[in-house]
Amino acid sequence: DKKEETDEEDEEEKTVSEKIDDLKYKYQCKIRPLIPYIKETWDPFVNFLISSSKSFKLNLLYLKLLIGFEETSATALFVGYVWAFASILNIAPMVDISAIPDFENEIMDIYGRIIIEIYPLKAIRASITLLTKKSVLKLIFKVIKVFM
Repeated sequence: DKKEETDEEDEEEKTVSEKIDDLKYKYQCKIRPLIPYIKETWDPFVNFLISSSKSFKLNLLYLKLLIGFEETSATALFVGYVWAFASILNIAPMVDISAIPDFENEIMDIYGRIIIEIYPLKAIRASITLLTKKSVLKLIFKVIKVFM
């Protein structure tokens, strides 16, 4: 507890150039040696993300927002942003997002319904596949060695 307080005080007393030097040191000594291992694990990690994303299936996303701020212009602007964002997402047939402005009351009311199918075995299989790659194990051990 006391060590954390002294570390925070030391950080506050440092000048900008000292902080930059600390960042350079951390990069040179801790992060830079990991870069070849990160490059090596890039493909297995991307494959993991693709495989694990298939373990979730969105069946329904329904959001209805009732929005009102003190100023009517802020309400109109915010609802306009929601409509613009929702118009992109509403292209998907399972998504229905709408916003209703309330220019008389300050209100933020959200009604939503989300139905997601989860296939945990696909996620577990993707995780096991990732963690059994030799390059990933090397990276994990190097990260533990550098930061411990």
